[in-house]
Amino acid sequence: MSSKLLAGWSQKNITPSKPSLLAGQFYERIAEYVRDPITATALALESVDENGAVIEQAIMISCDLLLVEKHIQERLRQHLNEKLPGFDIKKLFYVYCR
Repeated sequence: MSSKLLAGWSQKNITPSKPSLLAGQFYERIAEYVRDPITATALALESVDENGAVIEQAIMISCDLLLVEKHIQERLRQHLNEKLPGFDIKKLFYVYCR
C-alpha cells in the first residue's frame, strides 16, 4: 500500500493593536511600543492512501507567547470542529516559543 504525506503551513501576525499587559514580572507592565511582532504559525500534516482517503491528520500551532489560555484553546477547537468535520481534535497541539 502506497501513501502520500501532505503538508501545509501558514503564519499570521497576532500582535495586539493596542497597549497590552506584559507577562513576566511581579508588577503590572503595559507595552508602550512593539519591539518584535508576535506570530502564530500553523503546520497541518495529512497522510492519504493511493485513493486519496485520509489515513492520519495532525495540526501543530506555534505561538510567540508564554501561554495560550484554556478558553482560547477551547474556542479554537470548537471552530476547527465546525470547519474540519472528521478531524480528531485531540490531534491539535500547541508549541509555545519565547
